[in-house]
Amino acid sequence: MYQQPYQGRGRGRGGFGGGRGGGGGGSSFRGRGGPPVQAHSRPPPDIDIKLKTNCFSITKLPQKEYYQYDAFSPEIKNFNRRQELIHKLQNVVNPDFFTPKCIFDGTRILFSPRRLQVHEYQDFTFSMSMSDRHHTRPMAGQRGVCTIRIAATSAEPVKTDHLKQLASGVKSDEKTTTATNLLQLLLCQVPNQNSLVHTARAFYSNPGAGDIGGGLELWRGFFHYKGGPVVDLAMSFLGIRNPRDLYFNDSELGFRKLKSFLRNLKIEIELRTGEKKIRAIRGLEPRAGEFEFSKDGETMTVQQYLQSCYGIVLSYPRMVGLILSPPNADVKVVVPMECCILKPGQIYKQKVPDDKTADVVRFATLRPGERLAAITGRGSRDVKLDSPVLSYANSEYLLEAGVQVSQIPLIITGRFLAIPDVKFRGAPITPPNGAWNLRNQLVSGPSKLECWVVVSFDGVSQNESQLAQVASHLKTACERLGMYAADVKAVRVFNEQAYERGLQEVQKMLMKDFEQGKKTLVVVICPDRNNPNLRQAVKYWSDIQTGIPTQCIRSSKLRQANTQYYENVALKINLRLGGRNFTVESPVFQRLKQAPFMIMGADVGHPSPGLPRPSVTSLVWSRDRDGTSYVTFTDVQEPRMEAIVNLGPMVSAAIDQFGRVNKYPPQKILFYRDGLSEGEFSTVAANEVEQIRSAVNDLWIKRNLKGDKPKLTYIVVGKRHHITFFPDKDSPADDGKGNCLAGFATNELKHPLTTDFYLQSHSAIQGTARSSHYTVIEDEIYNYNTSQLQELSFSLCHIYAKATRSVSIPAPVYYADLACSRLAYHLSPSSTLHQSDGVSSHGSDNGRGREVNIAQWKAEFKTVHNNVAPIMYFL
Repeated sequence: MYQQPYQGRGRGRGGFGGGRGGGGGGSSFRGRGGPPVQAHSRPPPDIDIKLKTNCFSITKLPQKEYYQYDAFSPEIKNFNRRQELIHKLQNVVNPDFFTPKCIFDGTRILFSPRRLQVHEYQDFTFSMSMSDRHHTRPMAGQRGVCTIRIAATSAEPVKTDHLKQLASGVKSDEKTTTATNLLQLLLCQVPNQNSLVHTARAFYSNPGAGDIGGGLELWRGFFHYKGGPVVDLAMSFLGIRNPRDLYFNDSELGFRKLKSFLRNLKIEIELRTGEKKIRAIRGLEPRAGEFEFSKDGETMTVQQYLQSCYGIVLSYPRMVGLILSPPNADVKVVVPMECCILKPGQIYKQKVPDDKTADVVRFATLRPGERLAAITGRGSRDVKLDSPVLSYANSEYLLEAGVQVSQIPLIITGRFLAIPDVKFRGAPITPPNGAWNLRNQLVSGPSKLECWVVVSFDGVSQNESQLAQVASHLKTACERLGMYAADVKAVRVFNEQAYERGLQEVQKMLMKDFEQGKKTLVVVICPDRNNPNLRQAVKYWSDIQTGIPTQCIRSSKLRQANTQYYENVALKINLRLGGRNFTVESPVFQRLKQAPFMIMGADVGHPSPGLPRPSVTSLVWSRDRDGTSYVTFTDVQEPRMEAIVNLGPMVSAAIDQFGRVNKYPPQKILFYRDGLSEGEFSTVAANEVEQIRSAVNDLWIKRNLKGDKPKLTYIVVGKRHHITFFPDKDSPADDGKGNCLAGFATNELKHPLTTDFYLQSHSAIQGTARSSHYTVIEDEIYNYNTSQLQELSFSLCHIYAKATRSVSIPAPVYYADLACSRLAYHLSPSSTLHQSDGVSSHGSDNGRGREVNIAQWKAEFKTVHNNVAPIMYFL
């Protein structure tokens, strides 16, 4: 049982000393095998620094009232379909009625700057077709004709004064929310209309598109299937050149892979000149040209039908074809692949293939100067990116509303935070610009590697002699970092497909030592080829079945491995054995440590749209006095649900375990929450705050604790935004690559109704660095003092245990995100639920896809072994 909170015991250093405080002036130092880490002269703390942003001021708000009208009755479910219909309605079907044009919210509301000829309780009906072949007036009820009803609503007109109230800090209500939404819609109308692809939250255009093979193409911010002939797409995906290689049987691997890749993609079928039909792919059919069906009582093949009715002679009648009818249809509809064109701009919603990741990174990377120039419309020929900023001045929607937008990037003021010290075993170091190395450093909490083996499942490129060298390098690296490392017990090489037998042999080899309490580890070398079954089996064997920690290494990494690489692996091994690599010291951290505290990070990981999988929840929490060692709880819940349903029991168990380990409960809880949008602050975040408080109250009653309950600070950390900082070349804030130095914080871009700030806590290795957005929902510890919250958050960005640099978000949030990504490792390798990962419903408008049997997922989702639960196995 644990005792009541204690007071004091802080070891405050009284602040930063000498030249270390600013991170500048010192000489650079070199890590073994790596480039020098340069020390940058950075502005001292609390000195105002001005930087450009990718924000642009709205210099004049709307000058008109806007009237609201309800559209789409009956409802149209598909977002893009709704947009297309409204666009054609206003520009082709009846442009005179819609002059000036209305603003469409993407769902069902039209905002008009004048009263339409629609009276209350009276509908105005339009019948229209998306086909251009109708030479007569389309009539309701005709095939392909859509009826849209426009009706007045009882809502009051949207007025500009509501926006002025919001800007002045008056509490938001329904009117100001509507006015804010209208302003956003006004700004996005032109890019949405001009772009080839847009969703409810973003628009995309194709200047500088990059073909990366495999049937995939990249636009800026957009990863999608390459439009064009479906035959070409299929060949590119499978890496073949001869169309006859698409003569598959349904039992072949290529057939199954192609079926999954094409499922629910939209195609255009052109059988007569000028007439196109858009359909969704439901499946594949072998030998499509030879597929037989009944027409007018006569049996004929698809090949015969196309030739007799359309004069089309198939070049490849034995090629696999496309099924366009749903699975439960009375009649199967099959179309040859060579008659079909893939509709361009369809988002690829599955995980990026491993062999395409490097291509995606290279394409997406832009240097800061290039990015800002492109945003402002002054980019070079080599950097192609549409700039909506230039279109604002000529937007008919903004001109009609009287809105004016500056084309000059907004300049904001902020400050550079003092760099926290990173402390290994010995004197602390102040890392210049958020990066440090391991030269002459010893881990602060070394573990013992007492019994270990190295096993390779890459029998093609590995032998036991090579594994012995790997073991020797790892042993040396561990010892250089101050860890004890025994000689490797054994090295073994297995075939990639023999992983089950290999794991059984390793278990027999280590179990006796493991049961005696020796620190045991298995280093697993995996082949370069992506084999999810192998990875799943290894981690399930380690995390769930045996509790013997594993450290996986890709075979390709060893071919160019140097001292620095082996030391980075040794850092991870130290953590997996319960050790600690380093701690962080800063004034705000030292004040925090004067009383028992817990730092928590929470996240919800959602499945890709269309995947029939649950969402994964995670809570990580610190259990030591330095806030560097973390434990995690994970669970599954209904898909796409952002609120953590069982947060209360998780928090209660975490505090209870903290009390058992430390002999006293925490007096402070700092809770960092990832993944919430602004619209969820008053719902999800508020509910989770109440869950935490209820959990504390229940635990105090259960344990009969008499002391004060812990104070709570709840902060939402946002990564999905686009705010970027651009220092001038001669600015002291420039890191030499055009990015801002790590540690820049500003609250000048704050929301008028919340306590929030932006913090760029890391230095970008390549491309343009992006800040993180912090919104304070509850703060009983610092009383909404943003300066202290900035410094604390910056310090927590330096404790990410497997990196030698600061990261973009506080480490506990990062850990929670990692824990959410391990769903497959909590399931038995033999579980049929793994098969759900390979199927995606790309056409799902709401992203939910098929139904998920959450009871089955909960039954098969296993908790981690007691041996690995207290350590950071999720790294």
